Amino acid sequence: MVLNLTNLKNGSVQNIAACKSYVLKGVTITQSGIYRDTLRNTVGCDSIVVYNLNITTVNKTVTKTGNTLTASVTNAIYQWINCSTNLPIANANLQSYTPTASGSYKVIITQNGCIDTSACTSVTIINCNLQLTHNILNPTDTIRCKQVSVNIANGTLPIALKLTWSTNMIGTNLNITDSAYTFTNVCPETYKLIATDNNGCKDSTIFTINEPTIGVNDINENTFNIYPNPASKILVIKDAIKNSTLHIFDMTGRIIYTENILTSSTELDIENWKDGIYTVQIISDGKIANRKLVIAK
Repeated sequence: MVLNLTNLKNGSVQNIAACKSYVLKGVTITQSGIYRDTLRNTVGCDSIVVYNLNITTVNKTVTKTGNTLTASVTNAIYQWINCSTNLPIANANLQSYTPTASGSYKVIITQNGCIDTSACTSVTIINCNLQLTHNILNPTDTIRCKQVSVNIANGTLPIALKLTWSTNMIGTNLNITDSAYTFTNVCPETYKLIATDNNGCKDSTIFTINEPTIGVNDINENTFNIYPNPASKILVIKDAIKNSTLHIFDMTGRIIYTENILTSSTELDIENWKDGIYTVQIISDGKIANRKLVIAK
């Protein structure tokens, strides 16, 4: 007996592109991938269908910085919408949009042929009028390191202050809960002070502390040395006047270290001190010498 068999099994491959999701046999699929289904063909044999499914999901996240809204997705087409009227805003078709009036806004995003719309985001327009002023106290006296008072007008507390100078652009950062503050032991250098209020409004000012003429109450700073500077772990104070007093101040003017110097060389462990600018002060017979110290780890 001869048995002739005919293979009637067949199949197909389908490449499908969809936005957000695709419904396959009543199941909603949200992830791209390869999916298979088995069907019965006209002669009663199984037919395997392979679906190459590519699902595009548009990132519709919007972030708000100050008064500006920004869509997180890049390389897309944007149209910003006023949520109160549900109408498009003229010429508002960039990734970021800064409203000119308080309200609620959303964006329609088109990417790779798919369209989605963000949720509405409320914006309250903040009219920044922050004003930062400074005053160098006793600028012409012979004390090398000065006090600098700052005042902030038209700002919303708390205020972040950032003081930088030419040799340390990281500088010192402070948060204050008042509209006035006084820096102490600000030594000769050119400084930039930036104030940022709680609404993100900013103003800045630049000032210079000049080297004074040495007076009767001052010692030439070259009478002692500090190294390394900047320092991170160990600070060496060398060539100091014996039987003098050592003070170290932080940027706020607080004395954080005091020692009576009995020898010309002193070594300090500063590994646990915070990064910032400090003033090293030597007092001998009522006369004062100051040097600036930077701690950076």
